[in-house]
Amino acid sequence: MCHRELRAVLCLCVVSICVTAAATPAFAASAEGERGTRPLAAAAARTPDAVVVVTSLNVREGPGTEYAVTGHVVKGDELVALGRFKKCDWLKVMAPGGQSGWVSGKPQYVRLNVTCDSLTRGTFRPATGIILPPANARGQGELTVINRRSTDVLMMLVQQESPVAAAYVRTSDTSTITGIVDGQYDLCYTSGSEWDGQRFTQAAFYRRFDDTLGFETTDTTYTTFEVTLNPVSQGNATTTTVPEDEFPSLGAE
Repeated sequence: MCHRELRAVLCLCVVSICVTAAATPAFAASAEGERGTRPLAAAAARTPDAVVVVTSLNVREGPGTEYAVTGHVVKGDELVALGRFKKCDWLKVMAPGGQSGWVSGKPQYVRLNVTCDSLTRGTFRPATGIILPPANARGQGELTVINRRSTDVLMMLVQQESPVAAAYVRTSDTSTITGIVDGQYDLCYTSGSEWDGQRFTQAAFYRRFDDTLGFETTDTTYTTFEVTLNPVSQGNATTTTVPEDEFPSLGAE
């Protein structure tokens, strides 16, 4: 089989934005009685967000067994819940020693004392790879994404405003989506930091390529595209900024 390769290269300028937040100091309070000042009564003991119920439990870098183990917690340890992944399948927690990380949220490992819906999605950094594989991966098309930016990116192939395939690509890394079915696709990407499983929550921006990508397979050829994201201003592909609320969503958790 012959191999036909079409290439598109995107080069962009990097704009740094710095946001500074000022902390408001907290003040101690006291109650004033008729005969002088007396301290406020001590607050009732707080119920921990979660408690370990298994002898030993791994703490990991992210929500899954594919992430590296960074520590352990033991039976009876009280955990502060910092976030969740999906339906609390995994919990981002702070351990008694101040270490933060991810533990399994299954009830045979952890007793959760707060409702899952009360927790926001926890942030983590996925490995480079396919976040959303093509639903029908019987195609021959390929899209290679080379990320030379200083931040991670999520690249999406989109049809009718819905993503059909997506790859997470760490900075200075490369990923290839394979099995792409013939057709015309929009190409969109977002970049930033603090990924929560659906989007970047810090310094995020959203862009769409102005030209679509066409994949076509014959008896002797198939189509491949290579897209390189560079922090420079020259390139042969143009993009347009997309408002966050108009950027294609990965869908339900």
